Amino acid sequence: MAFRNLPTGAARSTQHKADVILDAAGLPLGFSSEFGDRTMVSMFIDCAASRSLTFSDIENVIRTTGGASAVTITVETDAVLGIDSRVSDIVHSVAVYQRDAGAAGFTAGAGVTLRGTAPTAAQYSTVGLMHVGTNEWAYL
Repeated sequence: MAFRNLPTGAARSTQHKADVILDAAGLPLGFSSEFGDRTMVSMFIDCAASRSLTFSDIENVIRTTGGASAVTITVETDAVLGIDSRVSDIVHSVAVYQRDAGAAGFTAGAGVTLRGTAPTAAQYSTVGLMHVGTNEWAYL
């Protein structure tokens, strides 16, 4: 496959079918097609202590590494996260995987609404959120 560099440092094939987009290190980042770029590679982001959600966490899985300590991810407003609320057709999601014994989950920051009921956290379980509106997320 022939690749060319994109302005973001990624590389894209010059072919017309769906092709893999690579990051600067040559790792898969997504794919391109005549319909545009789509992310297809999620990553684990290790997290040992409670903290706020960041834009780089979105579309990935936060894996707790805090042992017996609880890890809570605070969901901030769209403005803090860098989500453009005028674009309504892009689905954003994030998950937390409770690898260790300490409970893992999400909590709403000021001005944020979490819809639905948070699943009971247990070791080896996953809790997900999907962005469903301005400053609004729903449990998956």
